[in-house]
Amino acid sequence: MMGQKYYSFAYILLPDELMATQLIIDSATKLCLEIEADKEGSADLESLYIKAIFDLALLRQEHFVVTESASFYRLSLEQRAVVYLRDQREWSIEEIASTLGLEWDRLYCSLNLGRSKLMDMSIGSDLKASSKLW
Repeated sequence: MMGQKYYSFAYILLPDELMATQLIIDSATKLCLEIEADKEGSADLESLYIKAIFDLALLRQEHFVVTESASFYRLSLEQRAVVYLRDQREWSIEEIASTLGLEWDRLYCSLNLGRSKLMDMSIGSDLKASSKLW
């Protein structure tokens, strides 16, 4: 299910089926052009594909309003990408930094801030739920 993991990544960046599918299609096209330009064939295809999806999502995010109510979609696009790749896909920090083209300090900031926001939203929703009991 190689395609499913790319779709999952695209969907966490732009949670709309049509936009996620279009990200996959456009990223595949971009990837083909990059492979053609890489005469040595030294690039890691998975990293190139994830990078293409991320880059296109960054360009398109201003045209997309996240309507999902889930806490995860309240994070910035960069935070969602970093948290997803690290915590769900179990990528190393080095892989994420090189693939997304982020400096280490920015990557750690996005990762920690994203995790912190998720924790705060989780605790906040637990408090709201428990206050209804009183």
